[in-house]
Amino acid sequence: MNSQKCFVVNVYSKCTLAGKRELWSKLIHLKRIFGGDVWCVVGDFNAVLKVGERRGVSSADRSRGDNEIREFKIFV
Repeated sequence: MNSQKCFVVNVYSKCTLAGKRELWSKLIHLKRIFGGDVWCVVGDFNAVLKVGERRGVSSADRSRGDNEIREFKIFV
C-alpha cells in the first residue's frame, strides 16, 4: 500500500495586497517545510484570476488590480 501525506488548508486572506502577499508567502514556505504529496488549499483568497471575476469595482479600480491578478496567478 502506498501512503501519501495530504494537507488541507483553509484560508481567509486579508483584503490588502500586502496581506495577500504575506499569506501567499507563508503558504509557499509551509509547503517547502512540510513537503507532502498533496495540498488542497481552500477558502477565501480575496483575489481573482481574471478581471471579469471582480464585482462591484469600477473600471479604474479594475486596472489597478492587474498587478494583484498577475501575482495571484504566479502563486496559484
